[in-house]
Parts: sequence; C-alpha cells; structure tokens
Amino acid sequence: MKLEPNVRYPIILECLTLNPSCEEPTFYADALSARQSIANANQIKTFISDEQCFNLLKELIKDWKNVSDKPYEPDLLLDVLTTQEGWVLLGKINNNDHVSPDEKKSTE
Repeated sequence: MKLEPNVRYPIILECLTLNPSCEEPTFYADALSARQSIANANQIKTFISDEQCFNLLKELIKDWKNVSDKPYEPDLLLDVLTTQEGWVLLGKINNNDHVSPDEKKSTE
C-alpha cells in the first residue's frame, strides 16, 4: 500500500549473466499509486518504439546502484541497459515490484 508520497523503493534487475560475482543492478523509483500505474499502463499500450519506453524510464527512475561507475543520469540508461532490460525494468516499476526474489521466497 502506498502510504506516503514519494516513498523510494529499490527495483532489482536480476543479473542475466553467469558471473557469480555479479552484484544485482538496483534502480530506485518512487512508489506509484494505482492511479499512476493505470495511467502509465495506458500510455505504455500506445508505445510503438523502444525510445518511448526509455523516455518513460527516464521520468520514473531516480537513482541506481551497481549499474555503472558513473552517478545516475537519465540519459545514461540507454548506455547501460539493453532494450529488453528496459522493458522488464519498466514493467517492474509500474507494478511496484520492489520485493527481491529472496524476499518473495521467504513470504511463500
């Protein structure tokens, strides 16, 4: 439940490599209300390009960790993510998917 405005949550993008030393790339976004999620989902349905996906990500992502040695800048998203990762990340953010896979397992 979104109880406070602008509560920032970590969104983990699981490593897609077999590198065991990989630290999970983490992006930070503000929690979305149901109204915001629905508005974003309606907007996403109209997207016909990857560029539109990344433009919305630039608005939603506020920070990152274990992504780059550079501080977060919205324009760097195009340099550190593949288009597939961008779409996955957008889905996670819009669904307030801020619970890590380990946390999900512990609640099952």
